Amino acid sequence: MNPDPVKRRNRALILVGLNLACWPGLGTLLSRRWISGAAQMLIFVTGFCCAVYAMLDFLVAIFRAGEVPPIASSEWRLFLGGIALCAAAWLWSLPSSARIMREMRDLQ
Repeated sequence: MNPDPVKRRNRALILVGLNLACWPGLGTLLSRRWISGAAQMLIFVTGFCCAVYAMLDFLVAIFRAGEVPPIASSEWRLFLGGIALCAAAWLWSLPSSARIMREMRDLQ
């Protein structure tokens, strides 16, 4: 038995919202695309952790020195690399979200 079309549409919208607004890969994972969803989530978490680590490292250096120290290139590379990984995960979640919406439309 197929679920109600309104329920399917609402589920698809929730999955897309999770994918694009909350955590890239979560909506993909919940739509049963295990490998793609897990990879998106892993890339996002890795990038997020790299960016947060670089920011915390910089803040610790500020508190230790009592002033804003010059930013080391390694801190910038880690921070920007983390941001790039987060952006890549979000960009990858765009076609996944479009596929979820397309499949919902095709089932109606």
